[in-house]
This record gives sequence, C-alpha cells and structure tokens, in this order.
Amino acid sequence: LSDIIGKAAWALTLIAGLPLMAYLLYLPLLIVDRGLSVNKAFSLNHKVLRSVGIKLYVLILALLLINVLAAAFIILPLIVLPVTLLGLMILYDYHFNEY
Repeated sequence: LSDIIGKAAWALTLIAGLPLMAYLLYLPLLIVDRGLSVNKAFSLNHKVLRSVGIKLYVLILALLLINVLAAAFIILPLIVLPVTLLGLMILYDYHFNEY
C-alpha cells in the first residue's frame, strides 16, 4: 500500500509541479535581463504566457522530457542540455522581445 501511495504522491507532484515550473521559468531572466522588479516580471510573464497559450507550456515540457530521457545515458546530457538551454533562450527572445 505504501508503494502505491508513494507513486501516487510522485505523480501528483509532477502534475502540479511541471506546469508551475514552466510558468516560472522566465522570471529570473526578466529580472536580470530587463532589470524589472519581481511584480513587474510576474505581470509581464503572465501577459506573454497568456497570449502564447498552451503551446509554450507543451514545448517546455517536451524539452524537459527529452532531458529526463537523456539522463538515462551517461554522455548524452552533455549534448542535450546545452541544446535545450539554447532553445529556451531562443523562445525567451522570440516571445519577450516585442514587449
């Protein structure tokens, strides 16, 4: 029974945590890159993510899944992680450049 409860707790943590992680991903970049206060960064982040919709969440979660799968191999994360970070920065520049 404890094994089932543990797996259920892990699944519920992922279900709630992954969208929250995707939502908060660009806040540090907005604060450092643009020099915004935390409140203004939250506001701009919320505005952009609402205009983009679910597509950005799906893409970020897909990149996370690729990294988790690559972690099963020893050398592959050294290739996949920089490509993922580059992709996230390109998405940041693309979506937040017009604001």
